[in-house]
Amino acid sequence: MSENKKRPFLRLPIAALSLALLIAVTYLAAMLNDFEYTIGHFENGSVPFILCAVFTALTVCLLIVTAAAANRRTVYEDFPAPSPLGLFGASLGALLAFALAALALVHAKSMLSAVMSPEMVGIPPEKLRFWSALLGLCLCASLILPFFEKYRRHPLTGILACLGALSVNLEMFAVYFDFSIPLNSPVRNFTVLAEASVLLFLVSEARLALAKKPAKLAPAYQLFASAAAASLGLGVALGAAVYRLAALGMDPVPSPEPNLSLLRLAMYIGIGVRAADRLIASSKLVRTMTPEEIAEAKRLEKEEKEKKKKNKTEEKS
Repeated sequence: MSENKKRPFLRLPIAALSLALLIAVTYLAAMLNDFEYTIGHFENGSVPFILCAVFTALTVCLLIVTAAAANRRTVYEDFPAPSPLGLFGASLGALLAFALAALALVHAKSMLSAVMSPEMVGIPPEKLRFWSALLGLCLCASLILPFFEKYRRHPLTGILACLGALSVNLEMFAVYFDFSIPLNSPVRNFTVLAEASVLLFLVSEARLALAKKPAKLAPAYQLFASAAAASLGLGVALGAAVYRLAALGMDPVPSPEPNLSLLRLAMYIGIGVRAADRLIASSKLVRTMTPEEIAEAKRLEKEEKEKKKKNKTEEKS
């Protein structure tokens, strides 16, 4: 079997990162030139926005094809190990997650006052962002621990990664309940895609930390989640972060800013780089199973299902 057939995902990191760059550039161009703050939408016929939407759709197609191609046909030969690129991304993400938590604690009093205000109705985004930032301390730890051999595959790392995913999930709810941004704004959709991809990657990191053997780690989900964060997460966060920096020099500064805070966007950029590192390592370690291995895996799966069915029947009787 040739190397390309044995390792079908060697070009996946190049495709994912190329799409990330295209999304970042077109999203930035659309925000700079065609975004209407009064309606929270892009101008009709905006070429950069249309291109960004097309590249995003292509990325989703790539992720679906990747997951389908890897499902039940591939196996890990070994666990993916971190590299200097991953250390850079993880350090950046961890540092900014810590910074967000520190800022939340500094402003905790004013946040609580706003939440208790009689004018505040429904679920306040400020409260969700506060708890999201505090749980970011778990995210911070989960990004750093895998670089220590002792904690690379450890329940503590897995639990912290799950809590880090919860941190991102709370921020997603905060965006949902933030009505300062028009409900039909495409920026909301891009933000959701970016944060959802980061959340999926953190769950994949938890699975990696809890797996005991490479063969027990399903490549389909790991590749899907890593590629999502390295393309959608990194691309949208990078484009939005550069735009926020550019908007600081505008007179007047546009408001309200529809994108996430600069610190959070930079944190997602770090996690996106970490995901790219995982994707590069995984593409070299995931191989196509032989027909005999596929048949054996199906046999074991069938036996497992019959065993569970038998146990349920015995429990009922």
